[in-house]
Amino acid sequence: MIASTAPDPASGREARVQLMGLLTAADVGRALFVAAELGIADELADGGQTAEELAVRTGCDADALARVLRLLCVEGIFGVDESGRFELAGPGRLLRTDAAGSLRAHTRFAGATWRSRAWDELLRAVRTGRPSFPEIFGMPLFEYLAQHPEAEAVFEEHLAKASRFRNMAVARSLTVEGSSTVVDVGGGSGALLTLLLEREPTARGILFDLAAVAGSARVLLDDRGLVDRCEVAIGSFFDQIPSGGDLYLLCWVLHDWNDDDARRILQSCRRSMSDGARLVIVEELLRLDASPQPAKALDVEMLVLLGGRERTESEYAELLGECGFRLHGVIATASPAALIESRPV
Repeated sequence: MIASTAPDPASGREARVQLMGLLTAADVGRALFVAAELGIADELADGGQTAEELAVRTGCDADALARVLRLLCVEGIFGVDESGRFELAGPGRLLRTDAAGSLRAHTRFAGATWRSRAWDELLRAVRTGRPSFPEIFGMPLFEYLAQHPEAEAVFEEHLAKASRFRNMAVARSLTVEGSSTVVDVGGGSGALLTLLLEREPTARGILFDLAAVAGSARVLLDDRGLVDRCEVAIGSFFDQIPSGGDLYLLCWVLHDWNDDDARRILQSCRRSMSDGARLVIVEELLRLDASPQPAKALDVEMLVLLGGRERTESEYAELLGECGFRLHGVIATASPAALIESRPV
């Protein structure tokens, strides 16, 4: 018997539904951004309201707001009764600012106009191999954020929320010797270093980053009572990194940069490290198969925004080998992040 090569109508319909769902997902995402930006979930925290009531409280057109909310009702984000009163539904509760595991900050970041414009030019990035963000705005992302405080606030809030679980997982998995000095290179607000120092009360820390973020780090260290055990050093990791550390951390740093810049950062670390120190890179390791993985979307995000990339374990091993290190081992954590430990050669 010769097998039929005619397409299965049922599978064809399923494929069409799947593809159409992917194509319209961006539209729903924009509607989610509007709801998050307006704080609709916070407004509905104490009970249902009509579109007219919500419009007054958020400064919107009532008819336009109702249309957006009805779209989100279809997705189960909000509910609406026969009288036209909208209320929170299951997933919509995560848009509340005070919700455990709140995704409001992430939603505001995901839908921010400056980020969306970069993604709109994904085709340009694919054709050129260069990030689209600097092409659109005439400057790199971090320079743009420094000049636009509102955008920077959205970006920083997103990072703080997104990194909370990861930092706790890393702190539980990373071994810190009691008398060691931990140098957190590009440590930002100091959230991870703070957790490590609290877990190991005899260790000391050096948080190293640009002056623009040092203020928030000092506030956190003072709030946690760690200023006597942790120094905040100002500088660029492309230049001189503080010496004297036993453990150097690069947490969510290297994926921001292309391979040439990543080498410069690693070489800068190596110049400052003694032969007995160790370097731990915290990143999610990219898998090249078709399995679902957050790193695959983040890899494209790095392409359009920064020109960086996610990397496989072998790619990190190669970079490290080119910069005077040897990959010592990889430790999984309870988060998608892994600890990539290396030693100077």
